[in-house]
Amino acid sequence: MNKPETTKSEKAWGVFTYKFRLYPTEIQAQKMSESLETCRRLYNGMLQERKETNIKFFEQKRGISKARKDDKFLQAVQLRFCSIPSVDR
Repeated sequence: MNKPETTKSEKAWGVFTYKFRLYPTEIQAQKMSESLETCRRLYNGMLQERKETNIKFFEQKRGISKARKDDKFLQAVQLRFCSIPSVDR
């Protein structure tokens, strides 16, 4: 039986893949869905604002902190899990 060939980087670091299957309850599934929707709306809104105006990333980030005080959905989401566009164009 032949072993698959590996590159030098694979030998040095190793390549590991893990798959996890989730079986959320209805409440957990609803919370995940709400979190993803909030992140999607935040990302798209920030990207659109950046395209339409000359606002910089850090100005927007400060605005999120202010908006979190009034928005119950933003309060419920941990923003570090949202992929916020940081490239200024």
